[in-house]
Amino acid sequence: MDMGRRSFLKTAAMGTLTLGLGMKLKACRETGSRSLAASLQELPEKSRITLMRHDGAMTGEGTANGAVVQEMVDKAILRFTGKGSVSDAWKEFVSPDDVVGIKVNALTRNNHPSTNPDLVNAIVRGLLKAGVPENNIIIWDRSWQELERAGYPLNTSDQGVRCFGTDSLGTYRGYSIPRVRSLFRFNREAHRYGKVETKFSRIFADTCSALVNVPVLKDHRLSGITLCLKNMYGCINNPGMLHDNGCDPYIADLNALPMIRAKTRLHVGDCLRVLYQGGTSGGSGYQWNYGGILLGTDPVALDYTGWRIIEEKRRAEGMASLEEEGRAPHYIHTAGDPLHRLGHNSPDRIVLEQIQVGAV
Repeated sequence: MDMGRRSFLKTAAMGTLTLGLGMKLKACRETGSRSLAASLQELPEKSRITLMRHDGAMTGEGTANGAVVQEMVDKAILRFTGKGSVSDAWKEFVSPDDVVGIKVNALTRNNHPSTNPDLVNAIVRGLLKAGVPENNIIIWDRSWQELERAGYPLNTSDQGVRCFGTDSLGTYRGYSIPRVRSLFRFNREAHRYGKVETKFSRIFADTCSALVNVPVLKDHRLSGITLCLKNMYGCINNPGMLHDNGCDPYIADLNALPMIRAKTRLHVGDCLRVLYQGGTSGGSGYQWNYGGILLGTDPVALDYTGWRIIEEKRRAEGMASLEEEGRAPHYIHTAGDPLHRLGHNSPDRIVLEQIQVGAV
């Protein structure tokens, strides 16, 4: 892969991390400036994303074929990066010096699918091949109980891959605020952008230098769908306050915060088992073994593509569209607007590479 391609990937994932950018990051954290935050990331003309599907990925209701999922992840990242080996492909996003957080979605209540552990295990193996030490990999979400219910064994030790929630006991429990500017403002600061004022999980803010976002494609009663962008609600202390107006512009404002832009290296969307109706209120009977993963660095393009996947399934089932139900995911448009510039939300700006193995 030539240097232009390498530069494209790094820029799409992290922004341009120069000394000037570092100064802008600090200013954004302190002021919540829309104009500064929007200037952090120069978007490529088009965003490339990879959709990998395999008819052998799912062996039953919620049960994945781990070997097939591993094959899917490896093939997807090789195609996306153009590299000749899995280790070199992952090195495009992480280094052995990173502490890499794998942000999953562990919500399992009301028959919701959570991030599949086989998918996460496949990502972990890729990170290890890139030279990231086991103990520098942290699988996490907001709650240790939810992680356990979703099939993730907890580990807070100094051996092996770690796994724990923001509410777990230990050094990294709870939520972090930005560095204060004076004693008079101690403990009163928050991360601010637009309508969002929040605190980040200390796992994310104080521990991880890089993030691999591994959300699940699901219907959502308020926002329409949830995938990459809304998965960041699991990083903060007050997600319940960010649901008005279909979560718009709250999802976009949250993801515009400089810390999310700077640390998020890659999104791997879990589309193995998709919930296409009944989000937040119970999805029994509406889960679909789609057998896919979505991979890319543009969360807006990935969310747009996930939205189209759900709409196609709803149409095939004779159901009303999300637009007709009055809950189209308008936050996707907001995330791509000139104030946020988090990615591309138009099909003519998205290059979707679809790889299908077998007759799904």
